[in-house]
Amino acid sequence: MLSSEPGCPTTTRPRPHARRRGAESAAPTVAIVGGGFSGIMVAAHLLREARARASAVRVVVVEKSAGFEAGPAYRTCSPRHLLNVPAGRMSALPDDAGHFVRWLEQRGVSGAAATFVPRSFYREYLRAILDEARAAADQSTLEWIAEEALDADEVPGGAGLRVHLSGGAVLDASSVVLAVGNLPPANPPIGEENFYDSPYYVRDPWRGLPLEVEPDDPVLLIGTGLTMLDYALALDEQGHRGSIIAVSRRGLVPECHRPITTDPARAAEQHARIESWLQAAGVDRERSARGLVRAVRAVVMHAGEQGIDWRDVVGAIRGRTAALWQACTPVERARFLRHVRPYWEVARHRAAPAAAERFAVLRSSGRLTIVAAQLKQFLEDQWGVSVVLRARGSGQRMVVRAAKVINCTGPETRIERADHPLLRALVERRMVRPDPIGLGVETLEGGVAVCGDGEPCARLLVVGALNRGRLWESTAIEELRVQASATAARLAGRLLSPARRAAVAA
Repeated sequence: MLSSEPGCPTTTRPRPHARRRGAESAAPTVAIVGGGFSGIMVAAHLLREARARASAVRVVVVEKSAGFEAGPAYRTCSPRHLLNVPAGRMSALPDDAGHFVRWLEQRGVSGAAATFVPRSFYREYLRAILDEARAAADQSTLEWIAEEALDADEVPGGAGLRVHLSGGAVLDASSVVLAVGNLPPANPPIGEENFYDSPYYVRDPWRGLPLEVEPDDPVLLIGTGLTMLDYALALDEQGHRGSIIAVSRRGLVPECHRPITTDPARAAEQHARIESWLQAAGVDRERSARGLVRAVRAVVMHAGEQGIDWRDVVGAIRGRTAALWQACTPVERARFLRHVRPYWEVARHRAAPAAAERFAVLRSSGRLTIVAAQLKQFLEDQWGVSVVLRARGSGQRMVVRAAKVINCTGPETRIERADHPLLRALVERRMVRPDPIGLGVETLEGGVAVCGDGEPCARLLVVGALNRGRLWESTAIEELRVQASATAARLAGRLLSPARRAAVAA
């Protein structure tokens, strides 16, 4: 039976590797940069594709974390950090919706479909998928290199791409998959950049737990989204009793999931009604951010009059999000990001009911305060930091004291500004180019990267958060599992075809 008690599972030891990787194998090598959900599932699907085609592939995952963390979202060992989606919608396999639920039930978790389970369970689930794929791989191999990818360029002769690793080795690959996940948060745009080197400041919240702070010390959280909620609960769990102030420009906090219906027929009938209302409102014909907001709001109001929760309307839009996004011009996309995005985020990315309930208790007790304000200044001294804020609406100047300032603003999306050596090198080499509105890497259909000259780079594929510029919704399991499967199939079709195998054998 799975346990929700704290404690990380045993880490996976990386295998030692030579200075030159890839030349010793006749099978094509695929390098996957990133060991989170997307990287893990591309690797697992590739091994399965090779076995189904009676072929062989060498899969190498490059992940700088020494242990099997499965990405920042699942790194936590706290039982209070729950999945933000019920287990019934968290299958890692796009063609098997009940896979995760069956895995949980086999381990003693009953009634799992409607349950928001601890994220550590999901890390174990992904490890099991990868181990199973590796065990059944037959001719193929899987390696996990615990180093950072620093650079990439073409292999001499144009036979593939060469990845330069932090340990000094190079990895030659037929194709490279960028699956780096969400990037660390950007520092807030405040003039005192020296403050970001201060011991009072934590840029990456998940690298800052447990927080080194006295139990009664005040803590300031920058951002009021799901990361803030998780961090506030983590502080409470570690015994922190001091005040917590969370600040963002609008002071919006995540909504909560409603109880999950267990009547499939009723859910299907309700979904069909919402679909008809969305079509009648002309949602699919809208090409502007203003028009989309107006149409969706009308459907939400009509649904409410019929006793249908607004969350079900948001859920019904999920299947058409990419098409709506791609139909909008860059100008309209930018307008959406500027005016609508904060409200969409709190409605779309919701908290598990149990987590939302504990969060509400923190707020009602007075220990946690949400402030709508703009950061203006950090004034550091030997006892901590004074943070100067300007309140939203009134413009009133506020000063709050904190022993620690934690950046919970969410991931950086502009790759040209990201603190990521590989992405920086790829931009400088013009092997990728930033998305025009700053949402990752510019890509084509299938996640093919666009080079600096506008041409496709067929050997460089992008999976996950860096695809947001093309898809907008590209961070949740429901989208990532489809991308991972499709990417593996694309690679297998190109590298493991009969013609390719014959060429290798010759």
